[in-house]
Amino acid sequence: MIGFSRIAASVVALGAIAVAPVSLADCTLPKAPTSFPDGKKATKEEMIAAQTVVKQYVAEIEDHYLPCVDGEANPALAEGATAEQKKAYIAREKAKAERHNAAVDEESKVSALFNDQIKLWKAAQAAK
Repeated sequence: MIGFSRIAASVVALGAIAVAPVSLADCTLPKAPTSFPDGKKATKEEMIAAQTVVKQYVAEIEDHYLPCVDGEANPALAEGATAEQKKAYIAREKAKAERHNAAVDEESKVSALFNDQIKLWKAAQAAK
């Protein structure tokens, strides 16, 4: 099995982005797959099962998490908003963008790591 230390670091980074209002906490980042079968040794069934897990993970991010984060309300600034209100608004928008981007980065890493194993599996199958 292949580990995900880079993914774990992303998850920790996501947790550090806690400057957003409580409502952002309602958007729960799906748990990333933590291991894949070794493409050099895996069976077709193991690779298909791993592919199913990755597809489900990607769908959870794209269909649920990202729309949740992107749809979080950030009250518009009224005319005459104070500097502190403007600063809070900008911080909330920045937190939303950071959470969105971190999730997309993590999704890309998971997909790339799985694709590496697919390439190894296909090479092993061709060598048989």
